[in-house]
Amino acid sequence: MALMSSSGGAGLQAQVGLSSGVTQIALVVRAPSHATMPAVSVQRETGRRGDLREAAVRIRLLANSGYRLVARGNAGSTSRVWIHVADDDYQELIPGKSVTLPGARQGSSEREIRYLTDGSTSSAELPLHFELVVDPIF
Repeated sequence: MALMSSSGGAGLQAQVGLSSGVTQIALVVRAPSHATMPAVSVQRETGRRGDLREAAVRIRLLANSGYRLVARGNAGSTSRVWIHVADDDYQELIPGKSVTLPGARQGSSEREIRYLTDGSTSSAELPLHFELVVDPIF
């Protein structure tokens, strides 16, 4: 449909119509980044390496964005702790320092974290703690 008029010296034009083609509509929803650690299992001893006790805990994680899992030695702990970072590689947790564990992820997961301790800690006491660092969404 077209409309044209020559009144008043200025031409008016309008067009109404349909055109065909591929149309894409994207709906984008943004939610604030968040992550939680709703469950950490009781530690279990998995073996010995000389004077060192090898143990593991299972951690359940929920996140709507990327995150990194960080391990820290407990403040005031007298035992030495080494956290498993890759294959047969362990890194010592130095008081006041943190170790970012490999495998940054997104979504829900359950991970087993292995570590070694020198045995000066009671087997009921977890000699380290974990923190989640949430990667921001831009």
